[in-house]
Amino acid sequence: MKIKPRVIGAFFLLMAILMLAGCTEETSAPAEAEEREVPVKVAPASFGSLSGSNILSGTIIAEDEAEVSPKVSGEVQEILVEKGDTVERGQAIAKLDNFDERNALEQQKAALKQAKANLESAKNGKSTAENNLKQAQASLDQAKASLKEAKKSQSDNLDNIEFQIKNAEIALQQSEQNFKRVEQLYNEGLTSEQNYDDAKTAVDNARNSLEQVKQQKQQADSEVALESLKASVKQAEVGVEIARDSIDDAQAPIDQAQAGVESARLNVEAAQERLDDKTITAPIAGEVTDIAFEVGEMASPQSPFATIIALDQVKVSVNVLPEQLSTFEIGDEVEVQVDGVSDAQTATVSYISAVSSGSGLFTVEADLDSQDRKIRPGMVASIVLDEVLAADSILVPTEAIVQKEGLDVVFVVEDGKAVQKQVEVIRYGTEMTAVGGDLQEDNQVVISGQNLLEDGNLVKIMEEE
Repeated sequence: MKIKPRVIGAFFLLMAILMLAGCTEETSAPAEAEEREVPVKVAPASFGSLSGSNILSGTIIAEDEAEVSPKVSGEVQEILVEKGDTVERGQAIAKLDNFDERNALEQQKAALKQAKANLESAKNGKSTAENNLKQAQASLDQAKASLKEAKKSQSDNLDNIEFQIKNAEIALQQSEQNFKRVEQLYNEGLTSEQNYDDAKTAVDNARNSLEQVKQQKQQADSEVALESLKASVKQAEVGVEIARDSIDDAQAPIDQAQAGVESARLNVEAAQERLDDKTITAPIAGEVTDIAFEVGEMASPQSPFATIIALDQVKVSVNVLPEQLSTFEIGDEVEVQVDGVSDAQTATVSYISAVSSGSGLFTVEADLDSQDRKIRPGMVASIVLDEVLAADSILVPTEAIVQKEGLDVVFVVEDGKAVQKQVEVIRYGTEMTAVGGDLQEDNQVVISGQNLLEDGNLVKIMEEE
């Protein structure tokens, strides 16, 4: 069934009249007698420094990286590691052909062995000379002892002969006196001729005995008996001198042989070094990241054979603004966040660039332990820098700041009313903001409901739940 247009028009007319009537009734309603209190929450303003975290993005770099080249040219005979292997410092990673060097080393070792044998022979010669000297000295000591003993015997013999001479002289004197007495008696006929002859014979015998003893003294006092002993001493002294000269003569071959040993030893060391140069070793501990040659190819000092990167220790490198340089000092510990590693890391500042990198930024590096090798060169990392954003300022909760007519303002509760105060934002923070303006420490600043306030509104402070 169709509705006629006339009926529809009447319906809308009726609705319009009713709406106008409602508006008229609302307008004529009486105003509220009292102003309503706006519920708010507050927090105290404070005085101090605003701190915050500044994140400086950078990159993980290797603590040490080495391109390993052979010391000498040669054909690659054996490669002892593979790409990705971990090596220690000094570990052999490849060997070049060393046939000639091994032969040369063996020859030099043989020459050293012969030089040592020559030295031992020379030392034996000197040892023989020293033994000869000992024997010659012993012979000299014996000859001197014999001469000394002979001189003592001679002295003792002379003393004995002197005693015998005195006795012979006394016996001669007594026999002469007795002869005189017997001769007188014989001349007087008082004794026999036999007694006379016996007395005379006794004198002759006593005189002969004295002469014999004197001759013995002359013989004993003679140097002839000692000449042979003295000659023996002289001969022994000559033997000692000859033996001493032999020792001096034996030292020269020792010195020469010792020089030969030293020369041969140096030749062995040089040959060993040439042989060692045919082995390519790792100059640092780390991971082999590249091997540029294969067995059979010719390697040379001009071309890197392999690349090794130290992984136990890495660095985080960041570029900072000039005004941030004063934040860092060598030895400082900084917090580091590494992409892909959940835990924060602690690094030690090890390098601060003295000159700009060319873009107005300065490079700062910090050492980072990576014993587990989860942190690897090339990863993105950041240094989290705690710094003072604003010092000695009034701090208010950041949420307390609102804008009114393009100005930054906060509302302070005084005597139950909201007082609007303009502030100058010195530095925004996540939770607190440093501001300047007519604010005092411990002012109660509105932090909830502030967007509904106008200057002078009554407020009701709501307690924190």
